[in-house]
Amino acid sequence: MANQNVQLTFVWDGQQRAQVYYVIDNGRATVLADAALSGRGRVVVSFTTAASATHVLKWSLWFPGKTLKNLALSATVNGVSKSIASDESEEHHWAGEGVWR
Repeated sequence: MANQNVQLTFVWDGQQRAQVYYVIDNGRATVLADAALSGRGRVVVSFTTAASATHVLKWSLWFPGKTLKNLALSATVNGVSKSIASDESEEHHWAGEGVWR
């Protein structure tokens, strides 16, 4: 089976630091906590996974002791970008689930 390149882009207002704790794609953990997966106002995560018409994504973004506003997640699969989720404001942690199809 062919593989697909997936890129997730987490963004939020301001320059508060946050770190991706995990990303699960179609039930498979593709990203686990890594200090390199952190940023201020934006974190980009890339991975290769089995080809699929649908990607069910679960994620956790950590920012202990902080409140982040206007969070958004987009996913690009083989060059096709789609909005996955957004939230006005979260404290300490943003976890969710969304589908790219």
